[in-house]
Amino acid sequence: GSTIGGGASNVISNHGECSGILSGQSNKITSSFANASSGNDNNRHSVIAGGHNNIINVCRTAGESQNNPQGCHVIVGGECNEIFVKNTTSGNNFIGGGSKNKITGSGVINDSSIVGGYNNFIGGIITGGVLHQSACNNIGGGQNNFISQTCWSSIGGGCGNKITFHQGQYGYANSIAGGRNNHITGSSIGSFIGGGEDNIIRPGSGANQHNSILGGKGNEIKNNARCSIIIGGVSNTIDYAECATVIGTGNSLDSSTNGIIAIGHGMTLSNINNKVVLSNLCIYGTDGTDGEIKTD
Repeated sequence: GSTIGGGASNVISNHGECSGILSGQSNKITSSFANASSGNDNNRHSVIAGGHNNIINVCRTAGESQNNPQGCHVIVGGECNEIFVKNTTSGNNFIGGGSKNKITGSGVINDSSIVGGYNNFIGGIITGGVLHQSACNNIGGGQNNFISQTCWSSIGGGCGNKITFHQGQYGYANSIAGGRNNHITGSSIGSFIGGGEDNIIRPGSGANQHNSILGGKGNEIKNNARCSIIIGGVSNTIDYAECATVIGTGNSLDSSTNGIIAIGHGMTLSNINNKVVLSNLCIYGTDGTDGEIKTD
């Protein structure tokens, strides 16, 4: 059986076996699809601890097996938070609190969590008849952050950050610590954006692996670059390069530029390997005059 411990206007309906609402107001655990037939408990072992107007809703997609639904979803509190999975093999998802956070989609979504914040989203969908899984993803907080169709990925906080698939490409193990409007997309693997604004890591036709943008604004790592890093600055680009490092503003490293450290402003480099390139940089001795080195 299921239990409502207290509160007001809380509801458990449609085969929410062994589920519980402990307190709060207008919270609901339910199963909404017509195929939630007798003898099949689509939404079992789920809990809403408190809060207001929180919903856990599990339904079955057309043609899906009725056997062994997962359940075990939890919302601790907050307001208008929702776990709405449209596939009963989804399970073990968690929302801690905050407001208008959602874990939802037609694909399988497992072992994912939103700790708090406002209007954050974790999802998985079915595209072209193929069911794509989202699993083991986490959003710590912030606002309007979004993770979809990826695995083992996280967004710590910030606003408007996204980790997503793109044009049939699916990545995993990517992280955005914070900042605003940063994006890791496609078949990126093991990549990281620390913060800043409008930074993006995106692949071309193949995988974009183990790249990092630590901060800055409008920086981009793209087209199968590997093991490269933009430390900061504005409008820097690494394109196809491997093991490249960029610090500065308006620099561009193109294909066949590997093992490069580029420091400065406005450089366009290609077909250069294993060098340190400095532009418009002055290095002074400890007294400000001795040991002066100038490079252009």
